Amino acid sequence: MAKHILKRPLKIEETHHPSSLPVGTEINTTDREVYFGTMKCRVILANGREYPAYQADIDEAIKPRDFTQGNLGIRVYDNDYVVIEKKPGVHGWVEDARRFPLPAPAVFDSIVTTPASRLAVAFKSYEIRHPGSELRELLMKKPAAKGE
Repeated sequence: MAKHILKRPLKIEETHHPSSLPVGTEINTTDREVYFGTMKCRVILANGREYPAYQADIDEAIKPRDFTQGNLGIRVYDNDYVVIEKKPGVHGWVEDARRFPLPAPAVFDSIVTTPASRLAVAFKSYEIRHPGSELRELLMKKPAAKGE
């Protein structure tokens, strides 16, 4: 079993009521498989229950998530996060040299210090353009515990 934090909602395949698990939910992936109709699903554990979900949906929901605005952003993993930026002459987003463990410190978004942290600037920039996003919740989440 492996533990992960959902960085995107995860669609659950249930017969009567399609639903999803929200961002920030801790899940355990298992090796068990079940069939939903003719499609193979993997069994995951969340909130004390078993749920069937397609492997491609699980992969998408647990992969690192980028929250970007302009040339600066934050990439969130299961257990840590890092500031990312676009650099001239480089394709894609480049991670800062250092990752930080989750959860972020309570004052991670403070820009009143001099100099303001790159994390605070990246967060505020994103939050202004995307109010109510899941970024704060993900940064304040405890990391996914290591698998047993």
